[in-house]
Amino acid sequence: MPGNEARNARIRELRPTRTLQSIGDEFGLSREAIRLICLGVEGPAKKGRPTCPSCGKRVYRWGGHCRECAKRLELNRKWTTEAILSALERFELENGRAPQASDLEPGIAKRLGFPERIDYFWENDWLPHIGTVIQRFGSFNEAMRQAGLPYTEVGKYDRERRK
Repeated sequence: MPGNEARNARIRELRPTRTLQSIGDEFGLSREAIRLICLGVEGPAKKGRPTCPSCGKRVYRWGGHCRECAKRLELNRKWTTEAILSALERFELENGRAPQASDLEPGIAKRLGFPERIDYFWENDWLPHIGTVIQRFGSFNEAMRQAGLPYTEVGKYDRERRK
């Protein structure tokens, strides 16, 4: 981090004789942060983390507001059944395929190796999160069925469809 050169130099001096944990406790940093400093790594890249346009706090959706600003600006959207079904249908129209769970949950997309789906989710605030869909319909397949979109029956997953 810029401005912490003296601190980082002191940490590097202490490293040969002390553990990462003891140094971290002294400076209020994690063991991993101490390890990175000792290796000369600048620190984790803060690439692309969305921030609230009103106050600058970190948010979890691109173009979104933090909870406080959303409440103040009355932006909290309640996902209705119709809004979710409409979003699923819109996804199919825009992408030429039915949505999959990995399209609505960045964690699943990351585990399956679909970074483009993660970006698409964060860039399109009209997409509901998979948790919202399951909460409203009981299952992702039930939402797909009600939207009239193709879905995979339980136990019949086709690995080729994933691509």
